[in-house]
Amino acid sequence: MSEKKDKALDVLSIGVCVVDALGRPVDQYPEKGKITVFDKMALSIGGPAAASAVTIARMGAAASLVGRIGRDGLGDFFLKYVDESGVDTSHMIRDNAASTAFTFVAVSSDGDRTFFHCPGAGRAFSIDDVDMELVRKAKIVHIGGSFIMDSFDGEGTVDVLKAAKEAGALTSIDTAYNSEKDTESVLCGAFELIDYFFAGYDEGVHITGKKDHREIASYLLDRGCKVAVVKLGEKGSYILSEKCGIELKPFPTTVVDTCGAGDVYVGGFLFGVLQDWPVEKCGKLGALLSSHSISELGGTTGVPKIENLGHLENLI
Repeated sequence: MSEKKDKALDVLSIGVCVVDALGRPVDQYPEKGKITVFDKMALSIGGPAAASAVTIARMGAAASLVGRIGRDGLGDFFLKYVDESGVDTSHMIRDNAASTAFTFVAVSSDGDRTFFHCPGAGRAFSIDDVDMELVRKAKIVHIGGSFIMDSFDGEGTVDVLKAAKEAGALTSIDTAYNSEKDTESVLCGAFELIDYFFAGYDEGVHITGKKDHREIASYLLDRGCKVAVVKLGEKGSYILSEKCGIELKPFPTTVVDTCGAGDVYVGGFLFGVLQDWPVEKCGKLGALLSSHSISELGGTTGVPKIENLGHLENLI
C-alpha cells in the first residue's frame, strides 16, 4: 500500500449502523401476553459498517464512518459510543423523520442469537448520503451490509466502488443475508471492482449457489474479486486469493455472545491489509479479535485497543 501513503484516511466504512440491546440468557419465549425474565442486558452498537469501523479504530488506524441514524436518544448513544472508540463520525447523517435502526438480540445460553429488528433511518440510506470527496481520500473503502440497504444496493454501491478504484483505493464488501435479493441487483456484475469480498457461509450460498465454502470463494474469484473470505462461525474462516487457499481455525474462548463477531473479524482483517500483511496473518488477527468479541455481551464490547492486546507477533 506504499502508493497510498499520501491519503489521510486509512479506512472509510460505509453502510449499516444499528443500536443493539442484548439480553442473556433467553432460552425460551413466552406465550402471548406473558413474560420471560433474563439475567443480563447490554446496550451496544452494531451493524457491519459500524462494528468494523470501531474495531479498526481500536487497532489505532484512522477510520471514518458514513451511515444514517435518527435524531433521537439512540442516535446520541450511537455517536457517543463510536466517537469514544476513536472513529470519525463527522460525516454521519442524522434523520429527522425516522428513528435510529434498533435490534433486540435474544442471546441463548450457548451464545446463539435471535433478532428483532427495526430498520429505522437505515432504510433511507443512499448514495446521496456519501461524500465522494471522502471516498477519494481513503486508502480502503469498505461497504458493510450489502444486500440489506434497499436505497444503496445496486447503483449506489457500484458508484462508490468505481470512485474508490479511480482514486487508487482498495475496496471491500461485507454482505448480510437477504434471500429476497439476487446478486446482480445488488452488485450489478461489478465483482472486478472488489478487492476483498467477505461473506458469511449462508450469504455465500445464496450469492453463489454453491454449498462448499471453497467453491463459494472460488466462484467469487472467478467473477473478478481479488480475495474472497468466507466466514464460517465456530469452524473459523476460509481465505482464497490467486496465490493460496487457507483454512483458519478460531481462537479458543468462552462463548457468551456471537453477535457482531463476523464484523469484528472484518475490521481486524482490514487492519492487517493496512499493514501490508499476507492474507493469512490478516485473517488470524480477525480471528483473534473475534474471540475477544464473543467473550462478552455486545459485538464490540470485548474488542480491546491495540495497546492492550500484547505483542501481536506472539499472538498471531
